[in-house]
Amino acid sequence: MDVNRDNFYDVLPEILNDINSADYVAMDGEFTGILALDKMNYFDTPAERYKRHYECDRHYLMIQVGLAMVRCLNPTENQYSLKAYNFYLFPENETDAYDFQSKSSSLQFLANNHFDFVQLFLQGIPFVCRAKHLEKLQKSQLSSSRHNNQQISNSNNSNEKKSEAMTNSLKQSESNNLSDTDFLKNSMTGFSEVIWKLQESVSDSIDIDGH
Repeated sequence: MDVNRDNFYDVLPEILNDINSADYVAMDGEFTGILALDKMNYFDTPAERYKRHYECDRHYLMIQVGLAMVRCLNPTENQYSLKAYNFYLFPENETDAYDFQSKSSSLQFLANNHFDFVQLFLQGIPFVCRAKHLEKLQKSQLSSSRHNNQQISNSNNSNEKKSEAMTNSLKQSESNNLSDTDFLKNSMTGFSEVIWKLQESVSDSIDIDGH
């Protein structure tokens, strides 16, 4: 099933439920470029191979993610069910542009395999990395807290309303002390919600990097 900006939030509950009920999840991605074959070393350890790919691929943009949720229905008879989703991803550009690199050979490969670039650019699902999103959330919380404090100091209402405003300010102050995880879970954007859910599901065995 193709998932884009138009239908993402309609099918998100189903996707998260499928992740919860899956015995395992397979993940694949398409990028605007990949590590060249001549840069690889077949004698690399897994850690070395990961580092090579990370140092190269972090400059490219992941533009599509495929998720396959597999459930074992009957292990003795090898019966399984499979649900697959293809997500078109493209960063939100309302406030500032998102710079990334691309490689002509990679884009040509995608075009030759009928990749829908129009759907990507017009209907790609936004996403955000943890560090940038946390920074925006903290700024938003600080701005809101200042606004509440200003309202309290300038209020000429009754003591009851002043008391209510102070209570709201205290609640806001408490919310500012939320952990990074709470910030992200309460205000996750776009496809990042799926990645966060995957990380929760596999947190005991593997860590999914948030870049």
